[in-house]
Parts: sequence; structure tokens; C-alpha cells
Amino acid sequence: MSIALNPNAGEGKIVYPCSLSCAWQERNVNLVDNQDADPITDPTALETGTRLFTRLRDMGTIIRARLRYPSGLTTPVSPIVKLFGRKKALTGETEQVWQPLRNKAGDISVTLTIDQTNDVAIGASLYTTPDLDAHSWDCDGFDEFLFGVETPLSAAAGAVTANAIQARII
Repeated sequence: MSIALNPNAGEGKIVYPCSLSCAWQERNVNLVDNQDADPITDPTALETGTRLFTRLRDMGTIIRARLRYPSGLTTPVSPIVKLFGRKKALTGETEQVWQPLRNKAGDISVTLTIDQTNDVAIGASLYTTPDLDAHSWDCDGFDEFLFGVETPLSAAAGAVTANAIQARII
């Protein structure tokens, strides 16, 4: 059990560590091939509905991510992303500052590694295999998250536009 503190009210609440069975949520749809910045230092510029995702009912403690990308790419370059978290502001509260999160391996910028030989293929898309340390982040008591792209998905040949970061909280 951990306690998420509300610094504005001087209060905390219980956050239950539990494993959840949940579907992948797609974010940054068709944006992974566009660079936001390198390094990303102002995530407020990235706040859009297509990027934000929220932990509901204070359940789950780990964010896991993978990349959906089109099959048929020649010499693809894996994207590098950065995850930010914050406590969602309630009515009357001041908006919280975004915090960059380190993955379980301690990295702040993370490569979503493409392996066309072993990634799962469904239809015209491939899905990267999440590494338990490299592609996992502790929620750190936050309930609102967004990914920024520091190095975009690219390839020597093939259209890279059908892409997304898939994330889930477990």
C-alpha cells in the first residue's frame, strides 16, 4: 500500500497495489513518427486528449508500454519516448506540474525497441514486446500520464504513419 499525498490540502489517500487485467490504450496515434523535442523539457505543450491517459479508481501501480507500427518497413529506427506523470487536479485545485518518470531500469528516455522478426504481427501492424524493466514505469502516485517523442519512428523505406504508443496500467 502507498499513500498519494495532495500537497495543496495536506492530505493523502490510500492507493492499493494490485494487478489489473486491462486492455491496451492507444495514445499518440499517428504521432510517433513526429519528434516533439529532444530532450523534452516542457510537456505542457503536449497536453492533448490523444496523448493523455488516466489511472482510474486508484488501481494499478505499473505502466507498461509497447509500440504499434506498420509491417513492411525497411531498416526501421525505434522511437525514443519520455513518460510524464502528475496528479490530476480536482475542481478548485491548482494544476500540478508534470514530472518526468524513470522506467524500472532507471532510464528517463526509453527506446521502444523494434524487432521485426519476433514482434507480434496482427493484420498490417506489428507490436513490440515490452521489456519488464525498460518498458515499465511505477505510477509514482500519479493518475494522469502522457508520452512525448524525443526520437521519432522512421524507416529507410515504407510508410511509418500508422503507429501508436499502447499503454496499460497493471
